[in-house]
Amino acid sequence: MSKVATARLVRTVEARFADLKPTDLVLLALSGGGDSTALAHLLARARRRTGLRLEALHLDHGLGPHAAGMRRFVEQLCRRLEVPCHAEQADVARLARRRRHGLEEAGRFARHQFFARAAAERGAAAVALAHTRDDRAETLLLNLVRGAGPGGLAAMRETSHVLLRRPLLTIGRAELRDWLSGIGEAWREDPSNADLRFARNRIRLEAIPVLQRLNPRALEALARTAELLAGDEDYLAAQARYLLPAGPALDTATLAGLPPPIARRLAHAWLARTLGGASDLDYQHVSAVLDLAVRGPRASATDLPGGGRLLRRPGTIVVEQRQERAPSAEPVPLAASGVTRLPWAGLTLVASAAAGAPRAAGLAVTIPAAVLPGAVVRPPRPGDRVQPLGAPGAKPLSRYLIDRKVPRDRRSRIAVVAGEAGILWVIGHQVGEPARAAAGEAMVLLQASEQGS
Repeated sequence: MSKVATARLVRTVEARFADLKPTDLVLLALSGGGDSTALAHLLARARRRTGLRLEALHLDHGLGPHAAGMRRFVEQLCRRLEVPCHAEQADVARLARRRRHGLEEAGRFARHQFFARAAAERGAAAVALAHTRDDRAETLLLNLVRGAGPGGLAAMRETSHVLLRRPLLTIGRAELRDWLSGIGEAWREDPSNADLRFARNRIRLEAIPVLQRLNPRALEALARTAELLAGDEDYLAAQARYLLPAGPALDTATLAGLPPPIARRLAHAWLARTLGGASDLDYQHVSAVLDLAVRGPRASATDLPGGGRLLRRPGTIVVEQRQERAPSAEPVPLAASGVTRLPWAGLTLVASAAAGAPRAAGLAVTIPAAVLPGAVVRPPRPGDRVQPLGAPGAKPLSRYLIDRKVPRDRRSRIAVVAGEAGILWVIGHQVGEPARAAAGEAMVLLQASEQGS
């Protein structure tokens, strides 16, 4: 493999982190497969010029006898590249049973939890994923046969979920493997990649070869289609967000008068905001909103994720939430080491020793140990105040939750970690540094998870 090819690949990777400053930490999700092994070598080369710090994350899914060998390979690779490696094991099969997910979905959930926690604990600026152009094409096809709209067909993005970056998304899988072979580097193939029980493998091994007989460059064409759809989707979604009402009700006349592509995205954005998330929304829910706007009360009622129900009122559509009284929500003393269970919030907190500066990211946070004695976990109270990330001063927690579009009926399930100095963390929300720490001060990592997961 020529030095020119190596330089081009390194420059491609460097460009995806050009906004970071020297000494920022990038965490690499490293499985040991060809794609992530190539990215490890490219990032190791890039750090010499950029000054970025690089560490690796490896999650053993516990799904076969090959897992231990993959972990040893990853650890040996990291030693050769002088990259610190953080490896953990997860029981993905058990997680899939408890969450009623397939193994693929459960594995992705476990990895992303691991990434979020590691990023909070290590103070990372980005997590690098080794998805390639081939992965993007496969995702487009997978979402297409599932009936996804343009948002799903836009497939993967180079940047998502704030921290996640995909620097290889414009590069083909075969090119990366050719490059590794050219520089004399090996990788490990996961045997599960040949298991046709997994939908993505059937797409890769059965559907794509047929398409390549029609067009030898089918993968490149599919990835280009995903990129074009991503641009269109971003524009249309932005137009819909501009029309989002400030209050909880959606105006039926406005919705009925919009072009269908904007109306559908407006309905989806409104539902996602009202319900506090979009992961469980599908075509049926969005269509029900549009049906109510056009047909009125004669349209069939539709149940929504979380127990809500769509309701037509004069001139508007609202979500009627089932009111449930939260179980006992008395303050629970926080275990500074070990497990704290919160039945009323459906959460479990695990506390362990950590390193680095205070940092909050979703379901994980690091807090100075000195502020935890006497801390409790409880629901919000009148008068609670927080300081959101980047804000010049504190604001009422109630206002913060409104700004975050947390529905009123869900606020009773919000849990906060509170100490003598006030709110240290709003669990599941990034609200800025929970407390200041002196150099070298002991830190505690708090990780939240849903009970039963």
